[in-house]
Amino acid sequence: MDWVLHGGEDFGLLAAFPADAEVPEEFTVLGVATARGGRRSLVTVDGKTVTANAGFDHFS
Repeated sequence: MDWVLHGGEDFGLLAAFPADAEVPEEFTVLGVATARGGRRSLVTVDGKTVTANAGFDHFS
């Protein structure tokens, strides 16, 4: 899971829609973005918190 979230150069197109928007049938809804207090972002996969210590570094 760490490699899937932080490594490699696989690309995908993601879009964010307002809650009341009609999502085009070509899109698949993956989840919901919610506001969160504090400075760190929180990513969950299947309800489990994913630690995001680093992202992919193209120059390493």
